[in-house]
Amino acid sequence: MERTDRHRWPSILYFTIAALIFSSFMYYLAIGATNPTHQRAPSAPGYTKTPYEITKLGSKIILHADTLTKFGKTKLKYRGVDSDYLLIDVYILDLDPQYGYAYKIPIKSARKNFRLYEHTFTLVSQNKSKVSLRFIK
Repeated sequence: MERTDRHRWPSILYFTIAALIFSSFMYYLAIGATNPTHQRAPSAPGYTKTPYEITKLGSKIILHADTLTKFGKTKLKYRGVDSDYLLIDVYILDLDPQYGYAYKIPIKSARKNFRLYEHTFTLVSQNKSKVSLRFIK
């Protein structure tokens, strides 16, 4: 009588390789080819915002956290609050639009007025996700 165990391992190897190829194909379909240098911007579900959105209510300007906001010849980016200081980056479009100049403004003095490049503002309110400024000059 002939043993059938000897003919069993090629079929196991075949189905294992077929399962690996199938799972690799399904993974590629689900994830797709990704560029390792590309990063997607995080966004909340159902909330989209253009990168240069500005909200003006009269002379009031609202800067959203980590979003570039075009204002005149500059772009402003609110970075948040760090130990009673407002952190705002100013991108000067005429000088160098790729580099943000970091401003660290004390909140107490910002309630009176402060300058960002050639604009003067007054702090209305602030929290982690946005800051409201009043444009003076």
